[in-house]
Amino acid sequence: MVYTHMTWASFRSTLLDHLDPLGVFYTDSGATPEVASLLVEALREWNCLTSRYKRRVNIDLVPGQLYYNLHTLATFPQAVTDQSLVNEMAYHLLEPPQVAGWVGVTSMFTQAEIWAHLNRVRDKFLADTGILLSEFNSNPLLPGETITIFSQDVMDPRRVLWRDVAAAPGFSGGFSGPPTHLWRSDEFEGDTALQSWRYQARAHPIAWSVVRPEPLQIRIIPGATVPGFIDILATRAGATLVAGAPSWVGVPDDLAWGIKWGVMGDLLSHEGPVKDQERAEYCKQRYDECVEIAKVRAIVIGAQITGKWLPVTTMHDMDASMPRWMVTTGPPKVVGVAGYTMAVGPMPDHPYRITLDIVESTPYDFASFVQLGKEELDTIIEMGHHLGSFKEQGAEWKTTFPLRVGMIEDAAKLNGRVRAMSIFKDLIQESGRQDENRKQRIESSEEQ
Repeated sequence: MVYTHMTWASFRSTLLDHLDPLGVFYTDSGATPEVASLLVEALREWNCLTSRYKRRVNIDLVPGQLYYNLHTLATFPQAVTDQSLVNEMAYHLLEPPQVAGWVGVTSMFTQAEIWAHLNRVRDKFLADTGILLSEFNSNPLLPGETITIFSQDVMDPRRVLWRDVAAAPGFSGGFSGPPTHLWRSDEFEGDTALQSWRYQARAHPIAWSVVRPEPLQIRIIPGATVPGFIDILATRAGATLVAGAPSWVGVPDDLAWGIKWGVMGDLLSHEGPVKDQERAEYCKQRYDECVEIAKVRAIVIGAQITGKWLPVTTMHDMDASMPRWMVTTGPPKVVGVAGYTMAVGPMPDHPYRITLDIVESTPYDFASFVQLGKEELDTIIEMGHHLGSFKEQGAEWKTTFPLRVGMIEDAAKLNGRVRAMSIFKDLIQESGRQDENRKQRIESSEEQ
């Protein structure tokens, strides 16, 4: 524990005094305390903007293992459930929170409607950000075949490998040989640069495309002379959320607020008595902000093995500068990151323990102290005030807009101080931004 300036009990009491000194319109009790949840959300946004909370963790590297899912680490607890988000929305929308689900007592919203939007917005967020990736293997392709189909859970392929069936086992489950990285391309580029690819197979493919095949299909360019598999790292749809069975919402806890605002943006856009276009636009803006933060924030900011520091880059840059990193073994020399997925190159020749400096999920303990400096406490309380005033609507809500702007400005000042103290801060955090820049997934508004 670092800071002991203020307990969480005092923190919550201070915000309640700001919002409602008589405690008539706001509450801080029950399974999902309203005031506490406002402060936690404000604190999570602060961590998203400033990377305030960092931790050093150790991971055991396994020879032959290609990817490591950092989001399974204990420093990223999967604590935010669909039910907790629904109860937070109930406060914002003046609906009664329910322990077992939102039953829509006022007939404004139904339980089925809420969970349908939760599933849709959650999957949209995963597709928009590409931060959580999973590995999928295709069915075998015969020599010369160029198209394979994947599960309907696959939303966005990010990295594609080819593996010969006939090669020696030992990688990713042992059913196929060492992988060959394929570059993202399209059929037009293949027709221009490799005109014979449609009818003349090669030893292995060199590229892949999703431009012309049917949905859920990937085309390799060209076909291979031997049978093989396609191994992809892709964004997948989350597990179906069902009312009455609280489940992890399916995105990192620090970014779950984006899902909440996205769902409320949908709900408040419905035609009828519930429609509130002004607040709906605000909610959608908050969702978009969360997406942009998720795409550029760095998760791994440092790495070392036995005291030797390793550069942290992107998997794309590893593929470009170390094309044989997956088929070469030895002491790892570089760390590649894509969202919460990590790889090391070359492949470990024996077990190693790698030490990572990461930006962890926002820590909080309601029975202990708030982990903030004195200069930050008011910023979070004011942001909590702004979040809580959403349900007041009208002029009362709009007068709190400067409080949100103030938090963003304070975050910029904090980041500016850190940059002034660290010449290479931008390089340290480059791994979060550069993967999105190298592998653009969504064209800019100007291109659209």
